[in-house]
Amino acid sequence: MQRKGKPIDWNYNLAIQEWGCKWTPRVNSHERTADRQLVITFDTPWSPPLEFLKKVCEQLPVTINIEYEEPGMQFKGEAEYKHIGKGGVEIVKEEQWGTNDEDEV
Repeated sequence: MQRKGKPIDWNYNLAIQEWGCKWTPRVNSHERTADRQLVITFDTPWSPPLEFLKKVCEQLPVTINIEYEEPGMQFKGEAEYKHIGKGGVEIVKEEQWGTNDEDEV
C-alpha cells in the first residue's frame, strides 16, 4: 500500500478507506476481449474494492464495470464508474442485493 507515493505498513482502516476491502485483490485471470476492453477476474476479502476502482477512474480516462458476489455474506452487486476529466468520476451505477431473494438492498 502507498500513500502520497511512499510505502506504508498495512493498516486495516486505511485499507478499507483506500480500497474498500481489507487486502489487495488476488488476480485470477485477465484477458483482452476487444481492442479497448480488458476483463480481469479477481478475488478480494469480504467486499469489492469499489473505493479503489473509483480512484482509478479519477486518474485514468477509463470506464470500469464490476459485477461481484460474496456468497458467505449472501450479497452481490454491480457498479459502473466513468472518468469525467480533471480528476473526476461519475458513479453511473451502484447496486447491491441479497443472493437469497434477489431483492435490492
